[in-house]
Amino acid sequence: MLHTKHSVSSSKGSNVKYNQQGHGYEALYDGTGSSMHKGEASNARMVSQQMTAATCNCSARWWLIRPSRLAALALCTLVAVSLGLHYVIAKSGGSSSPEEASGTAAEGEDHLSRTLAQLSGMHCTSLRDRVDELLKIKASVLVELRELEQQRGQVQEAVSRANTRLTALRQEETRMNTELDRLKSSVDQAIIAQKELFEKNMPDIIAPRRITATHEDNVVLQALSHAQVESCRMFNCFDHSRCSLLSGFPVFVYDTDKYQISPQPLDTFIKTTVRQALGYNPHVTRQPEEACVFVAIVGEMAFSGVQLDKQLLESNLHSLPYWNGDGRNHVLLNLARTLYSTDVFSGVNTG
Repeated sequence: MLHTKHSVSSSKGSNVKYNQQGHGYEALYDGTGSSMHKGEASNARMVSQQMTAATCNCSARWWLIRPSRLAALALCTLVAVSLGLHYVIAKSGGSSSPEEASGTAAEGEDHLSRTLAQLSGMHCTSLRDRVDELLKIKASVLVELRELEQQRGQVQEAVSRANTRLTALRQEETRMNTELDRLKSSVDQAIIAQKELFEKNMPDIIAPRRITATHEDNVVLQALSHAQVESCRMFNCFDHSRCSLLSGFPVFVYDTDKYQISPQPLDTFIKTTVRQALGYNPHVTRQPEEACVFVAIVGEMAFSGVQLDKQLLESNLHSLPYWNGDGRNHVLLNLARTLYSTDVFSGVNTG
């Protein structure tokens, strides 16, 4: 067997000896009985390294030993190294004082705090304020999210109600359109039935044709005597056959410039006034053959004080183109501007 001895001096002068005999270690302390300090851990590591080197040298020397012995030697060496390291670590951990342990822990915490401060770039106070601010922001965001969610629910509910209402209105529209089509069909059928009923049971009734006088009705009769003229009335001297109910009662007015009845020209005011009044009358016609009544205007003459020739006046009346002998259906108008005008037809045979 190989016997090796290693001795290491501590930082305080204490001696530690390790005797390796293949089965364990022996530690010797100085007379003071003080514990190992921090440097002893590093010394123990150096010892372990030296022991490992020695073991390797021994292994090289005993390379020629039998394999069974070599395996047993390697196993014992590993066990011894493990036990020695365990013993040294236990001694180094138990020999430190509580003050040193607490100081070491405090230094570790300070180093950790400084490291955290350096990593974060801010002090704990500012970090706490930042965290509080972020928490407040988170709370406000959550409140807003709840409000938005509530609003979204309300909007979805309103949209759902609107869709339901829209569907109902569309159905109502379809129903109303169907009803309208049915009513239109009924009305069309009723109109067709009414038309068929009228065509079957009602004769063709139209307004009677307009009946007016013609040139055949212009018959020239014998002139009436003075006695007959005095006895003339509407029922015996008026030709009603020229004035049918559907004729429209047409009236023909003799033009005073074309047909001069008075011996002297009429007053300008009378001619203008009569022409304007009768020009807008719907019964006035320009076709004398169909006229029911003929109007002859006789009035105050332009030259007052002139003696009226009644014989000439009577001759002018009887010479009118539609006088037809007896002057039937003629209306003679004596228009005067003053109260002192006299009756120009006095003593004149007017038919």
